[in-house]
Amino acid sequence: MTDQERKPTPLLGLLPSDVSPVILLVLGEESGTVIGILTDMGCALSEVARRRESTTYRVKRNSADFLIVMGGYGSSSIASALHELVISGCRRFVMAGTCGASSHHSLGKVYLIRRASVNPVGGPGGMGFYLHFEPGKEFSPSPVLLEAARPLGLEPNPSLLISSDAFYGFGGVLNQDKK
Repeated sequence: MTDQERKPTPLLGLLPSDVSPVILLVLGEESGTVIGILTDMGCALSEVARRRESTTYRVKRNSADFLIVMGGYGSSSIASALHELVISGCRRFVMAGTCGASSHHSLGKVYLIRRASVNPVGGPGGMGFYLHFEPGKEFSPSPVLLEAARPLGLEPNPSLLISSDAFYGFGGVLNQDKK
């Protein structure tokens, strides 16, 4: 069956010929800010598909040629996007984002590669970290992630990422200054 005979996937609007070996997933971020950061890095972007909850671009920089899928918030949106990408043949994913913070709070030039999620649901009582959690002192990033970052010209800073659903605290703000 050729692409002309197939229908695009319902959520992302992609055909199998649209996919690339590595997919950059940016979910729940301000798309204009993400596009601005990529453009400032010297990337050329062309829109591949646009849907209500997602926009997909082909990104080219140096020898890199990959898709960036920008989608919505929440686990159902993320799970649906991943499902469609996997059935389309994708097997390698790089997730990017600011852990729920507004994109303008990010450092912009610092890229962290995480080893693992340490607090998926906020810990005991719905807030804070698990009682017996101790961050590891040793860290070695996945060679797959470092390999994916190289063609993009990214200088990764391996780091243990600590994140929770309690990122904004009870007040719904990022910090005490209400920013």
